[in-house]
Order: sequence, then C-alpha cells, then structure tokens
Amino acid sequence: MPISSFHSWLKLDLTDKVGEQKDNADLIKDAFTTLKGNAGARGIKGYLANEKKVTMSRRKIARIMREQGLIVQTRKKFKKANSAAINDPKIKPNLLKREFKVCYINQVWVGDITQVKTQQGWMYLATYIDLYSRKVVGWALESHMRSELIETALKRAL
Repeated sequence: MPISSFHSWLKLDLTDKVGEQKDNADLIKDAFTTLKGNAGARGIKGYLANEKKVTMSRRKIARIMREQGLIVQTRKKFKKANSAAINDPKIKPNLLKREFKVCYINQVWVGDITQVKTQQGWMYLATYIDLYSRKVVGWALESHMRSELIETALKRAL
C-alpha cells in the first residue's frame, strides 16, 4: 500500500534541505560579492548559469537575497558637470552667432575638447574642424587638459 504524501513528508530528512539552502545562500553571496554588489536577481541568475553551471529560479535568488539583506547598489554613470560660468571673463564671445554656413575653405575653424575613456584612463581630445569641408584639420590627445593640448592641436592644424 502506498504511503500518503503527508506520511512521506513526515519521514523526510530536513537536514538535507537546510544544507542545500545554506549552500544556495553561500553561492548567491559569493556571486553578489564577485559582481561587486551591482547585480540583482537576474544578473546573479545569469552569472550562476554561465560561470558556476548552477540553475536556480530568479524568484528563489531574490528571496535569498532579501533574507540575506543583499541590496543592489547601482552606480550612476559618470557625468562631468559643466563648470564654466556664463559671466566668466576668460570665455571669449561667440563670434559665429550660430551661422555655420561658410563659403570658402579655411575661412572658419572651430575647436572643441572632449573627454574619452580609454584603457589607460581618461584622455582629453582637442580638435579643430574646418566648417567648410567639415574635416578635422588638427587634433591632439593627452592625459591632461592644459593649454599645451590646445596648442599642439592648433600647431598640427596650421
């Protein structure tokens, strides 16, 4: 005669279940720290599936994260604030007045500096562009934003 589900449940050894839950919690903690606290249940599920070859549901991971007090700290993308004041006397007036139509080559050059993230760190790119042909006539790339950067780009343009 088959045993009812209730009686079979009574005979279950719950220590195996507790050990498995502890192993899962340890796996999730390790994944959370490996991913620098920046991944939620979906990210951890993908990490466990790809790196550890462990399959676990997203809801189970979320529940264990809640129980362990693991809260995701998402980082905002770096955005440099514009520090130039409008009334700064060092800033020269805009002579173009947004009139970008030019009739001759080398009549008007415009310059700009931009920040580029590379494997070596942040680099600064200064460029001069001819408004007639829209081609870069001079450029310079340095790890600083001092006046030598602009001077090098201008010398290359000349």
